[in-house]
Amino acid sequence: MKIGLIFVVLAFFSGISQASEMAAQCASLQMQLKQLGGEKVLRDMGLGSIIDDCKKEDTESYKKKAASGTLYCSSGDLCAKYDFSNPSDRNIYLASCSQVASCPGNFRDKCTTNNDKVRGGSGTVDWTIYSYGQEMPENAKTGNCR
Repeated sequence: MKIGLIFVVLAFFSGISQASEMAAQCASLQMQLKQLGGEKVLRDMGLGSIIDDCKKEDTESYKKKAASGTLYCSSGDLCAKYDFSNPSDRNIYLASCSQVASCPGNFRDKCTTNNDKVRGGSGTVDWTIYSYGQEMPENAKTGNCR
């Protein structure tokens, strides 16, 4: 989880071009800090100014939107988008998710699977994994992104 947070922070520095994009990144950072138990992690890394700058942004609409519906998770150069047929299945995925407000659009490759059975759940999930650093492996492009 801390590794994912570091990637969010690094992404924060890489060319945020619009105020709305900054608010979305700040919302993602704040959600991950909440999952980690607070701001101490980043402050201990000497990155408290980012936290302070994010507190000036209006992130509530992004965090409210992220509380239900489509789930976005980020890890390294990957971001995943999940849409569940049964809303309660969302919590199964959320438990191991480095949640972000959305997946950026500047991906290099993607893989989509529809009607995948939720393991341990009661419904199905449509999901897309986006790759930002490199293309997806060939087996992932055929819908086997597991």
